[in-house]
Amino acid sequence: MNREGAEVEKMSDLIYRAGPAGILRSKLTLALKHWKQREREERLTTLLGAETVCPFRRSPPRGRIAIVYVHRDHLTSHKTQFPGDEADE
Repeated sequence: MNREGAEVEKMSDLIYRAGPAGILRSKLTLALKHWKQREREERLTTLLGAETVCPFRRSPPRGRIAIVYVHRDHLTSHKTQFPGDEADE
């Protein structure tokens, strides 16, 4: 695996470890803040395109709508535990 593949795998693993609750976009950005924004977005696009990660919109009681990323291995549990989350296609 080349360097880029390893970095994509690192992002995938971070999202996977968040479990069925997923990881907020803001938390993912903070966790990978040492990456350039363009690199972060390209790697995330790779995971989304491969359907390894799925985005959801979460409306909190107050505040703005949050984007949550969930690994495909946790989708069934996520949909059960967070029925209010909407797929962000």
